[in-house]
Amino acid sequence: DGSLVAFFAIGERQEDLFVGAPGGPMRRIIDDTARDRAPFFTADGKSILFYSNRGGDWQAWMVGLDGSGLRQLAKAPQGVVYPILSPRGDRIAFSGSSVRGTFQMALPSGEVSALPGAAIDNDVLTPTSWSRDGAHIAGMLTSLSGGPTGVAVYDLATKTLTKVSDDPSYAVLWMADGRRVIYFTNGGWQLVVVDTVTKARTVVQLRLPAPSTIDMFAISPDSRHVYYGGARAEADIWILERK
Repeated sequence: DGSLVAFFAIGERQEDLFVGAPGGPMRRIIDDTARDRAPFFTADGKSILFYSNRGGDWQAWMVGLDGSGLRQLAKAPQGVVYPILSPRGDRIAFSGSSVRGTFQMALPSGEVSALPGAAIDNDVLTPTSWSRDGAHIAGMLTSLSGGPTGVAVYDLATKTLTKVSDDPSYAVLWMADGRRVIYFTNGGWQLVVVDTVTKARTVVQLRLPAPSTIDMFAISPDSRHVYYGGARAEADIWILERK
């Protein structure tokens, strides 16, 4: 409903999950040594889907907003990174952590299968956003080397993948209209909106205080606010004198 934003502290010594009101303080949901990443709210707003190595390998987990009910979804042999939940909550789409490819897991059965047609030549879809009507998945294309090669949209009805932009990006999100997608590119310095039907590309005219990190970001339900992690570097200069 837009009242909370979910955060994760990737790259810290302790990678935990947090929630907080926009512009307000954050509250830690999980506090342990496991690496917990890429949180997504469930449709009812009561739980968070994320992926974690707390079971030994990367798998999909869920937890309540108060930290209760921590549970692993059925184990996927391929491992799970960046899982996204369908609007109906009946399945997740994800990339494998140990096997290259795009997969889906039925809930609550835990049955895992490959997402058919989720590749263009050697470029494979990494799903990062499910449209609100449940009909399409947006994400980035990754090459054999793992680098981003563009933005694509997957049609679940026709099982086809369409490239909509050549921009390298690490996270793509649907906007409220279910037609446009938004993402950071150009080293995180540029915010771009693409119409997935016409493929018209629009650069959002703004000056970012810091480039976006190469991971997930968030957009409000009305598409009026974007929340992202920025990276700033700071260094000191020292002189060592030998006595």
